[in-house]
Amino acid sequence: ANTPVFVAVNLPKTFGVVIYEDENGNEELDMGIFGQPTELYGFSNDAWKFLGRPEHEELLLQKQAEVMRLELQLKSVMDY
Repeated sequence: ANTPVFVAVNLPKTFGVVIYEDENGNEELDMGIFGQPTELYGFSNDAWKFLGRPEHEELLLQKQAEVMRLELQLKSVMDY
């Protein structure tokens, strides 16, 4: 669904964002045998890696203003 979520946080100069839908309620992003996410997920910078998680540096952003708007879309590994 297209549900906007607003989260107020004090951002450091450099940051990254990971979101996921915890389908089974275990409070973690489940991974497959090759390290690929098995639940819907989104990374800042639209970072993605085939059959795995992107490197930490790939999803880092620089704080541009006191208030920033990021749009992340939940995806499946199969979307690529």
